[in-house]
Amino acid sequence: MKIAKITVRNFKSFHHQEICFHNFSILIGGNASGKSNIISLFKFISNLMKFGLDEAISRIGGIDSFVNAAIGSKETTRLCYEIDFHDNEIITKKKEDSLTYLQVEQVNFELEIKSNENSLDYSVINDELTIKYLCYDKQAKQRGFFTIIISKNNEIDSQVNFQAFPGKTSEEIENSIKDDERFLQEYVTYFLRILHSSNDVTIKSLQFMIPEFIDCNSFVKIYDFNPKELKKPSLLTSFKSLDERGLNLANLLYTITKRPKEEEKLLDILADTLPFIKKIDFEIGSDKSVSYVVQESYSNRLLNASNLSDGTVVMLTIIVALYFDEKTGVIALEEPERSLHPRLLRKLLEMVKEVSTERQVIITTHNPELLKHSPLEAIIFAKRQQDGFTTIIYPESSENVKVFLDNELGIDDLFIQDLLGD
Repeated sequence: MKIAKITVRNFKSFHHQEICFHNFSILIGGNASGKSNIISLFKFISNLMKFGLDEAISRIGGIDSFVNAAIGSKETTRLCYEIDFHDNEIITKKKEDSLTYLQVEQVNFELEIKSNENSLDYSVINDELTIKYLCYDKQAKQRGFFTIIISKNNEIDSQVNFQAFPGKTSEEIENSIKDDERFLQEYVTYFLRILHSSNDVTIKSLQFMIPEFIDCNSFVKIYDFNPKELKKPSLLTSFKSLDERGLNLANLLYTITKRPKEEEKLLDILADTLPFIKKIDFEIGSDKSVSYVVQESYSNRLLNASNLSDGTVVMLTIIVALYFDEKTGVIALEEPERSLHPRLLRKLLEMVKEVSTERQVIITTHNPELLKHSPLEAIIFAKRQQDGFTTIIYPESSENVKVFLDNELGIDDLFIQDLLGD
């Protein structure tokens, strides 16, 4: 699963902009360029899934912070997310006696909001979710696709459409598809009643419609680590997902090392990235807190977390986020290069490229060293124009950038000299 594209209008520093993402994308830009506002788009959809619309807007700073200051209520705010499921191989059977199987291919979510003038209030103009399923027979041959549209604008409505691939659907399959179509209409209507009674936005229905892929609490996770916090003990709880600030790192490490296969995997990764770590041990406090202790390979001495370098604990936490927080859909790492030695930056990129074959990873950075080792197609450059609006530039598509690169100027040099947007 990945967020392939976000189209945005009248949101923070954006007027109207389309932003496309790969499985691995690096967001760069100068101070106040609007780079952090791209991350805000990810935070917003994450909070929508977890808390609903009112709370999501509140967590972004309220409607005044949500809309562009220069535009305000003159235009509606429109956000459209295109979520791609092409990499998911699981084909789900929506009905036990059905001859057809359905695979989620794509989800589109569109939300349009109007802020009320001279008010902190807003109204929803449009709220629509579209889910496209590919349809297969028992031999795994494509037979067509279903499109489910759920819209909610004062009234709640849905429709289910089926389109067969020409000449590929037998009469038996056609009858089965009709049964599935009726079943899906009932299926959608049932969840729409739940949605209507809870007054939630349509995207929250994804947790019911495609539970195989959607976990509201880990749909998008945006990690921003402070080394001082990562060194602190954490409560020994059953919560097995890494906190977005890494506050429960000690607890997660403790859980990992209690599972032999996961511990072996962790130690293998550490041998390649942080080879001076031979083993991780733990101290349990009387208050049910756990802290971690590292055994050095050089001298076998034990180091408390508080005595570890900032780069060591940051890299350790990134490893846990990438390899052991497996339910996460989209991973965003905010400036992960902080505290990391250049050698570890190269290791970081190697890990991200590896993990991005399974899950989407987004990185924000100011660091030219990170750009030096990044694929050009992964780079997304945010630039603030003279009118104050943020424009997105893709260096891969820039002829000027190609000329510079042909003349042996590195992408990191272009970033430092502010030539990427030329």
